Amino acid sequence: EMNSFDNDEALAYLGPKELLVAFNPHGLAPRHALGRAGMTLRVIRAVVVDTGTHKVTHTVDWDLADDREYLWPLADGRVLVHVGSELRVYGEGLKILNRVPLDGPLSFVRVTPDGSFVAVGVIRERHTAQLHAELSESLSGEPEEDVEVLVLNRNFEPIAKSTARSGVMAPTLLNEGQAKLLALPNKRYRVSMLTWDNQISTLARFNSSCTPELSSFSPDLIFLVSCDKSEAREYRVLNAGGKLALKSYASSNDFGHGAKGSANQAVFAVKTVQSSMSLVPGDPFSASDFSSEELGVYRANDGKRLLGVRVNLPSSSRDGYALAPDSSQLAVLTRDQIAIYSVPGN
Repeated sequence: EMNSFDNDEALAYLGPKELLVAFNPHGLAPRHALGRAGMTLRVIRAVVVDTGTHKVTHTVDWDLADDREYLWPLADGRVLVHVGSELRVYGEGLKILNRVPLDGPLSFVRVTPDGSFVAVGVIRERHTAQLHAELSESLSGEPEEDVEVLVLNRNFEPIAKSTARSGVMAPTLLNEGQAKLLALPNKRYRVSMLTWDNQISTLARFNSSCTPELSSFSPDLIFLVSCDKSEAREYRVLNAGGKLALKSYASSNDFGHGAKGSANQAVFAVKTVQSSMSLVPGDPFSASDFSSEELGVYRANDGKRLLGVRVNLPSSSRDGYALAPDSSQLAVLTRDQIAIYSVPGN
């Protein structure tokens, strides 16, 4: 059982026909020291598949010291991966293009849709190992820590630094700056934009009976999830100016959601996961509770729906789907196979 979607499996394209499949084989993992990141907690196997021939072309194992997200798509068919005590940039053929050392456990990574800036949060331990263990036991969870936030440019050179608390939501980055969610009285919320030159503007105002969720994706879009008065989910896609690009109301059995865009900024995909029974967010669930997953692929410039896909036995991971960088394909992972769909008109 789990309390949220996991980060064990991920799909990403390294080229128009080169699909990276990363997964936890759940084998006996050797425990290696990974510098200040800690010890190996799990091993992720990364496999590159040629989607034309279905042949495996490259394979590598990655040691990770946590169970957090570990892979982030970048522009130009590249991916950023957390491996051991560093971040790596991989290109076609799993070639390592860049390395960024980490001098502590990783808290989060956030990337602007165009890849111009990357925000990296590194945990700074406030307590001794003994005090940390005592606090974890008494709190039934991890104690609050400091997080050092580094902002890197396209070449992964540090250009800014700040400090935050570990409980604070990771930033949502757009090409123009950071989108911020602010709670107002009477269950009202506001999404504002803080540009890189410190200009503030309001992108949206709305009501929500639950705490909204905010994320960004290519080509400079915001994915906003909120709830109406009956606590039914609502999904919105906004552009960087706050204009509504897409809006959808979830059905009663919709449980999970997500959105991703193609590297060429031509299309984006929105997914929803359906459960076979009524599930309350935050309550324990298992993958067997999911009945299906629906994905819609939309043209970015006008929101026109290009493709609709429905699969059974969906994966319990957040990143089990990906768009090819030239927007020609959609890859979808279920619990027993990977399906490749052609995107019409691309």
